[in-house]
Amino acid sequence: MKFKLFFLSFLIYSCAFANIHILVSTNPTLESNTLIPNTQSKFDSDKIFPSLEVAHDSILNSYGTNIGSNLTIHIRGGVYYQKAIFWKTTSNNFIVKIINYNNEKVIFDGTDSDGTLHLKFISLAPINRRTNFWLEGLIIQNYVNAISLGQTSLSTDCKYIETIQNSHNTIKNNIFKNIGGKYTTEQYTTEDGIVKDVNGFSALGLSNSTNNTIESNVFYRIENKEDSEVAIHAMYIVNFSNNNLIKDNYISLCDKSPIKLRNACNNNVFERNYIEQSGNAYSNGNTGFFEAWYCNSGDDGDITDCNGCYDPIKDENGNPIEDERNKNRIELPSTNNQLFKNVCTFPYPDSNTEITLHHSKWGNDTFVDIDNFVIGTHPECEEISATTSGDINGDGKDETFVAYNYDNFTKLVRTRPETPHYLSKVLYKSKFWHIGALEMNNFINGETPELITAFNALTSNKDNTQIYMGDGVNSVSNFGKLYSHVWWRTAAITSGDYDNSGSNEIFTAFNAPNDNGDDNTQIFKGTGSGVNPISNLTSNGSHVYNHPWWLTKSITSGDFDGDGYDELYIAYNAPDTTGNDNTQIFKGTGTGAHPLGYGESDKKFNHAWWQTAAMTTGDFNGNGSDDIVIAYNAPDNDGSFTTQIYRGNGDNAISNYGKLYEDFGWRTGALISGQFDLINGDELKTTLFTNTSSQSYTSQGTGAISTLGQYHRTDNITPCNQNLSARRNTSNNILKPLKEKNTILIYPNPISKPDGFTISGTTKDYKIEIFSSVGELVMFSQNEKNIETKNLAAGLYIVKITDSSKTEIKKVIIK
Repeated sequence: MKFKLFFLSFLIYSCAFANIHILVSTNPTLESNTLIPNTQSKFDSDKIFPSLEVAHDSILNSYGTNIGSNLTIHIRGGVYYQKAIFWKTTSNNFIVKIINYNNEKVIFDGTDSDGTLHLKFISLAPINRRTNFWLEGLIIQNYVNAISLGQTSLSTDCKYIETIQNSHNTIKNNIFKNIGGKYTTEQYTTEDGIVKDVNGFSALGLSNSTNNTIESNVFYRIENKEDSEVAIHAMYIVNFSNNNLIKDNYISLCDKSPIKLRNACNNNVFERNYIEQSGNAYSNGNTGFFEAWYCNSGDDGDITDCNGCYDPIKDENGNPIEDERNKNRIELPSTNNQLFKNVCTFPYPDSNTEITLHHSKWGNDTFVDIDNFVIGTHPECEEISATTSGDINGDGKDETFVAYNYDNFTKLVRTRPETPHYLSKVLYKSKFWHIGALEMNNFINGETPELITAFNALTSNKDNTQIYMGDGVNSVSNFGKLYSHVWWRTAAITSGDYDNSGSNEIFTAFNAPNDNGDDNTQIFKGTGSGVNPISNLTSNGSHVYNHPWWLTKSITSGDFDGDGYDELYIAYNAPDTTGNDNTQIFKGTGTGAHPLGYGESDKKFNHAWWQTAAMTTGDFNGNGSDDIVIAYNAPDNDGSFTTQIYRGNGDNAISNYGKLYEDFGWRTGALISGQFDLINGDELKTTLFTNTSSQSYTSQGTGAISTLGQYHRTDNITPCNQNLSARRNTSNNILKPLKEKNTILIYPNPISKPDGFTISGTTKDYKIEIFSSVGELVMFSQNEKNIETKNLAAGLYIVKITDSSKTEIKKVIIK
């Protein structure tokens, strides 16, 4: 009997505290068979709702303001046009969670029917207790403000109420996009009859809110109108909001201080947040990426400036009077806020002042600064120097890796699985090295791929290039150094299983740093692991290709015919524009005596004017074999189009699927392919740039390059010389002035085949090497002034002349 009573009590207790599952769907009538995640149970028909607002009202009616069990609201994929919700139902002992259903793409859009924006998405009611409210996996876009955890509260005599309104909430893996007054046309009229624009205060606001976790969110484009008197922040933390953990968030393009504290917000921890292109000084002074401010009594001699009621006591003429109620709203500094391993890289685009890591208006707010990285001023230029992609966590989706080089630093960033497309995770940053190349593949036969990163010296270093391997999750180098060299600079890396052996090999291309060495480019083949991983598959460690004049621009690999064997394409660009060809592209098998291709049969493209900008491969149409996408840029920005992008099947053509894009104002900076969305086939990411900005887009790779939206942009910055870190050490000029470099002369040029040519300007002992346009040595001579060419076929040749003091490389044309 006692056992039966105990068992009955247990059942009653279990039922009382059973998890509650709610479903929100744009098509509720179609959800009758939808399963609760990780169970075989269906949602109850009375717990399926057409909107979050309707679900909230039903939960409030059924369970009240303090729910007695865990409750999860699952949101099916779709776009929900949602007005502001004043959220009243939480729990002091259990979690109330709003989450996307099975990682589906859920968008809450604040656009109203008249095109204006709703002022807010969710405001958490001031319940004055622990609330355990959880929001995860949502895209929240087009609101003036987005989420408020609490609200500023004053007593009748105008004093702040310090009572904690909510606590222990979690805001995680959400995307806040296009938040602020910039995205609405709405206006309002003041009491004085002045019409003003509606502007926002924050994407996420905390007031009287403690012990929250704000983790791994994206805040993208948090902006008010350009002339707004109101400052907007990604996070605005005010009024006794203490002991919050704010970590691993990404903030981009927030037009004022991205994170601001005000009035006694103490002991908060800000860890590993990545802030870029955000922060702008106020009209009355400087600011920081982390800003602390409080209303200081009498700071400007105006009793209503921060210190009085919102509606101060006034005289008969409407002027504030000396009344104690006008002086009670006194605020306090925020202290002991810890900044740990945050990365902050330069201010908002229209800022022209330096932004510091943190700033206190009155100097009484305190921060603890530990191992933060800060670039407080705008760089002079930007380039995307390398890209790659790979699935680092085994979820079937690739992450995107992009290296940005600037004139004074570099950073390597990647996407997160939880917030794809946004480059929200910093893997590496440095003021001493640039990044020249990236490659990701499975080199050590584990479950996930490894990342190979090639660094080129930005400042004076012992080595000019160093190559490391890392896991790509949190490190670029935890698997150690693969290679270093004091002179060569890494230009490009690719890898693939070229012999269908089940293991990947790696090709690494190095370019001369000043275009005047014995070779201008050298390429090695290795396994990417083991002893001498860069060159252990080449003959005695020597190169598989070298050339005295051409520079390697790009290499990419893929299985173009679906036979299990990878092949590769390699693009060479001329270091100047004086020859017959400005670019040449070859196809190779990756194996044999000429793994990179050889001769006219393997040359798939050449052009006298265009230069290859980028290449990538991917199975964009889902047919089981890879295609190739190639972008070309005009070398001098002069022509009908400045950039053109083509797609081909890669098997027998590089452009037979047609032109994906062309433009006379933009140039192509980077191409990346990968399985980013688990859609049919790979997707394509394209970065374009002008003289003032860069923009990055995602598409299916089979049509227009922007069909899946923009994922990154940089404004108010000029492009660096393309591939600067892979080609150049101290000079941005491809050619030195003629009087400094061309002291050895060849004439005539072009050359009549029977007549040959003459050399002048050499010292006594010198040698002459003549190479074909594909790098084959066709003639050698020593100390000869007159060179016969009657046995050479018509075409372009490279002449390398070396004496005791210099080496000169010339292009000649034989008719």
